[in-house]
Amino acid sequence: MAYPAQRSPHPAEIRDAIQAYIERQYRPVRTFDVQDVITKRLDTYHGKVASELRRLEQDGKICKHISPETGTVYWFSPKSDLFCGTCGQLAFPGVHTEPDCPRRKH
Repeated sequence: MAYPAQRSPHPAEIRDAIQAYIERQYRPVRTFDVQDVITKRLDTYHGKVASELRRLEQDGKICKHISPETGTVYWFSPKSDLFCGTCGQLAFPGVHTEPDCPRRKH
């Protein structure tokens, strides 16, 4: 019995799903968590999600933070109050850990 060919999601569809997922989170999310959710939702591969994560980062739609303690990569929205979209450092309201960031002066 032949099965119908599965439709591969368009890269823009993957990017939209990634961005929507990250923007809905109340905290930064790890790379694997994003990949796992999106691959299951769109029935695609982790590699495709990873390349679209990089593309969204290059376009400034999402931001990446690498924990200096563990090296873990976290993704967050530049609209987030937890991290600065300019320098990627912790930036709780009223507290900004990067003294040289131009956004801190606002």
